[in-house]
Amino acid sequence: MNRKFRKTDIVIIIAVAAALIVSIGYWINANRSINNADVEAFIQDQNLDHVLIQQVDTSLYYIFGENVIYAFKGKQHFSKSGYDHKDDVVFGGIIKGSVGLVINDPEIMKQANLYTLTIDGTTRKYNYGGEKYLVIADERIWNPSLQFELSFYDAEGTELYHQE
Repeated sequence: MNRKFRKTDIVIIIAVAAALIVSIGYWINANRSINNADVEAFIQDQNLDHVLIQQVDTSLYYIFGENVIYAFKGKQHFSKSGYDHKDDVVFGGIIKGSVGLVINDPEIMKQANLYTLTIDGTTRKYNYGGEKYLVIADERIWNPSLQFELSFYDAEGTELYHQE
């Protein structure tokens, strides 16, 4: 039994192959590692001074500037958030699986030793060491709608800060 391909069969095969090639190319580009040279070039492109860089993994860096937070996954893939120093805790650089925080409240930085993150009714606890710039990496965090509760506690369990 010898089967002949019709024109529509060939078109479908070519379309599926093209879609597969495009998908593989996109996946490779999206999951490539970033190096320090990529981060430094981005900082220069954005004219940033006095930055703090925190590496989350091989494909994500947080860059904290004086009034801005970047979640950097590449020159074309980043999240930028401006902020005001008046807020006790600033949220920014929101990207799937993480968010950057700037802690401006000296009481939180001095006294807190624990923070909790509640998403969809499930609370996780994290140690806090008094950092001014903090990255919370949690796969439950999703942009664009940041929906979680964050609380900071001191050693006695007293809540120092709560944000919904």
